[in-house]
Amino acid sequence: MALDEALLRADPIVPTLRTYSWDPWTLSLGYFQTADPNRLAMVRDEGFGVTRRPTGGGAIFHGPELTYAVVCPLDEPGFPREAEGAYGVVHGFIREAMGELGAPVEMRRKRPLRSDTGDPGEFWCFYHSTSFDLVLGDRKLVGSAQRRSGSGFLMHGSIPIAPNPFTPEAAVADVTCGDLESAMARAAERALGIRMIPGAPTRDEAAAAGRLAADRYATEDWLFKR
Repeated sequence: MALDEALLRADPIVPTLRTYSWDPWTLSLGYFQTADPNRLAMVRDEGFGVTRRPTGGGAIFHGPELTYAVVCPLDEPGFPREAEGAYGVVHGFIREAMGELGAPVEMRRKRPLRSDTGDPGEFWCFYHSTSFDLVLGDRKLVGSAQRRSGSGFLMHGSIPIAPNPFTPEAAVADVTCGDLESAMARAAERALGIRMIPGAPTRDEAAAAGRLAADRYATEDWLFKR
């Protein structure tokens, strides 16, 4: 989470598609969610991590999944400036990547989902959906959220590839993380007319992330800020 925010804070912001997984598996709260000490203690007692994201939305248990982050300047060619348009672009190339791997993913639009509880205060991201979410069958597959600064946006999301014990009603993509990473990069290149260059965090990005982790993401004050 610290590295995602560090990419958004960079000057200049470098357009980036970042993919990663979690060790240990971790529950992340949305930025605006209220922390329930009993629920978080239960997760920690099982040996899992807990954190709070810089983006909104419901809680996600990051187990067997691929997590992605897209960071871009607001004036980046190929991305509309408004949030919903950016969702459409990113979810569009994820949909294409999933189709390449044999998973017929679609936008939810107005149809009801079996995985939705209908509770407006639902704790879990995967049990509440919006019209631009990606679904597999009648269940939500991709949970995404955004954060915007004056100069750029961060959009990240979770793509489960196997069931986890906290949200068993969520859809899962029967693919490997490596295959999905490669397919997403190819689909992004086609959708945006760009060439993806493999990379790793720069020294400045890693240092900024380290400061954010120490001052924010690794602290109880940040976790229980709400």
